Amino acid sequence: MKTELYRSFEGKLDVGNEEGYIIYNIGGGRLQIERYNVWTHGPQEPFRIPSKLLPPEDYGNEAKIAELCVDAWYGRRAGTEIYFRNRWYSDEAIEKIQALHEDNVWQKYV
Repeated sequence: MKTELYRSFEGKLDVGNEEGYIIYNIGGGRLQIERYNVWTHGPQEPFRIPSKLLPPEDYGNEAKIAELCVDAWYGRRAGTEIYFRNRWYSDEAIEKIQALHEDNVWQKYV
């Protein structure tokens, strides 16, 4: 069960407030971050990280959130996961796909 810890926006997203994210505690010392955009339906590639990578004082730090998202997307940080094409991919799984195909763009192989 996930518990909302932080929301970067109030109310609904609209043309004046196009992007935002929500941070959830999903248990086991892990956080799930869901980024939203007014132009898409649902979260954009939610990702999970160990909670030690994002202390509460950094919840509002959009640059840190973006950095963690990119790191999860390319399997650069231990303990991260990214949701892609209806499945969670861990940093280990991403690294294996990248090594197998000798390509950092692992998404085209799944």
